Amino acid sequence: MASRWLGINSPRAAKISVNGLVPAGDYPITLVKCKQYARKMPCLNPHPPCDLCKKLPFVCTNNTLPCWCPMLKPGNGVHDRLDGSICVGQYNCLNSLLHPKTTFDPLYERIRKSISRGNQVTLSIKNPPPLQAQCR
Repeated sequence: MASRWLGINSPRAAKISVNGLVPAGDYPITLVKCKQYARKMPCLNPHPPCDLCKKLPFVCTNNTLPCWCPMLKPGNGVHDRLDGSICVGQYNCLNSLLHPKTTFDPLYERIRKSISRGNQVTLSIKNPPPLQAQCR
């Protein structure tokens, strides 16, 4: 799925399909009708592979999508996420978010209003700095 978005010869395609992470870079956000959630979702992929995405019988905020499709969505944490999703919520502790829906809805409205006004919304993902040893 990732190779379709980034191109077959992309050096990042293999990295994405293995660990499910979105590589560092700037991504324009588009609102795309997601058949899994039956609503428009902020998507980082301008041409998502919706035709390849098989509809799940039950979908909640913590489901992993059948295809690799990076999007902003509400979620409680990063457990078993290999679909490129960026979970939105209030930080609780490592790998845990609280109040995902109440945090996602205002963010979605801001994105939707900005796009409807003709602005381009861009998400910048940066690589974290390398960890430094704390031993002395």
